[in-house]
Amino acid sequence: MVTFDPQLTRRIYNVHVLPYIYVFYNSLPGRHIQVVNLHSEDMSMPGGLGKAQPADESVQKIADEVKVEVEGKLSKSFAEYKAVSYATQVVAGINYFIKVQVSSTEYIHIRVFQSLQQQLSLSAVQDGKTLNDPITYF
Repeated sequence: MVTFDPQLTRRIYNVHVLPYIYVFYNSLPGRHIQVVNLHSEDMSMPGGLGKAQPADESVQKIADEVKVEVEGKLSKSFAEYKAVSYATQVVAGINYFIKVQVSSTEYIHIRVFQSLQQQLSLSAVQDGKTLNDPITYF
């Protein structure tokens, strides 16, 4: 978490925001510019794909909502359909990139868009994935 010196923040004249960097211009003697780098390994780029994490019940529900569409796009029927992991991308809503196990050795990746009105739609499907394939943008 980033905290700022209260004396500094009271006298800020201008703030320029660059990716992950805030540059503060102020009138304190001897401290005319303060640069704060907010980048860390845990932060994803704004609009970029977040880190993959284990799927939970809410992600399984999202995957279940589009299962019929997924089966239609792939012309396959899945007896097994378990969300394993996922990553998100914040856009004008949320893109969910979900790794789904469809057999003991087969996986697929699906991208589901959730609008600001909470409506779900299947955006894309990738077939022929393995457990070790990373979730990437597609």
